[in-house]
Amino acid sequence: MYSKFNGVSWSTPKKVSLYDSKACEEPSIEVDSKNNIWVVYNNDGAGSPNEFVFIVSSSDGGNTWSSTATQLSKSRNIGTSISNGRCALSAGPNGRLVAIWHDGQSWNQDRREIFANQFDGTSWAGEVLISDTKFSDRSANWYPTVAVDKNSNIYAFYHTNDKPTDAVPTRYVIMQKKTWDQNWTQSVKKVLHSETACDMLSTSAVADEDGVIHFAFRKDVPVDMTGIDAIYYTFPKDGGNTWSNQTRLGRQNHDGGYVTIASRVRKQYGIDFAFRKSKTPFINDESITTVHHVNVPYSFITNLSKEDPIPNQFEVITNYPNPFNP
Repeated sequence: MYSKFNGVSWSTPKKVSLYDSKACEEPSIEVDSKNNIWVVYNNDGAGSPNEFVFIVSSSDGGNTWSSTATQLSKSRNIGTSISNGRCALSAGPNGRLVAIWHDGQSWNQDRREIFANQFDGTSWAGEVLISDTKFSDRSANWYPTVAVDKNSNIYAFYHTNDKPTDAVPTRYVIMQKKTWDQNWTQSVKKVLHSETACDMLSTSAVADEDGVIHFAFRKDVPVDMTGIDAIYYTFPKDGGNTWSNQTRLGRQNHDGGYVTIASRVRKQYGIDFAFRKSKTPFINDESITTVHHVNVPYSFITNLSKEDPIPNQFEVITNYPNPFNP
């Protein structure tokens, strides 16, 4: 469903998915540099051989939508897990877009891989496998996100998962970067984080107009003994080579997950994050959760030199005059 805010009120929700006799889910929305609106989603639940990742678009501000959906994935079986088919979308210059998702494999549904598809402003290039669990022998590469900078460099981010038989279940947060015209086999990989405690099932990334890549993810709270996780934020100012210290977002002692960074970073206002938190302190993966908003001022990035100390936390204070947290 799609709804648009005009500054005063939201429009009546409109169905935009097609081929949706079965469940359509895991959508992501983006506006390209030509002001076209795009929504990517999957129809997990249609059953093999009819499960795909699709994308639809609107060229008139969301009033009318595609009469046909473009199929981005080749696989006809997204898999039985509800975690499969998680889609993300990012816009670059000249009408360019990149869609990314993870999917179970026909040879082993428990092995999840990352796929990407590039749009050059005219057509989609086709699905490309960008990860390989066989080479690294891990059970999954999953929960991806993607950012495209002002020079059309593509930054793919995802989590890895260990195998159940691993003595030490080490998991990683991976960044894969390439130029627009490079093959993914030429991409540069960088490990941004590793740990043994958390599934880290959440990522979000945005590139701003200065080429800063804003990345947030879920990880374990190192000093906590109850298993709670939190959302952490980090960024590079040099094209992904050097990353800032990881800054924790949100209230202490509350389990966090499923983060989204607003797709437009406004220098005069900052970087906006939304994520879920447990209602009760010190409870991991609580069934009752709340949604939180955190704003990080852009001056936090621009005023930071290599010698400056980096705050280790941005916290929502109850009495702060924040309309999202009265």
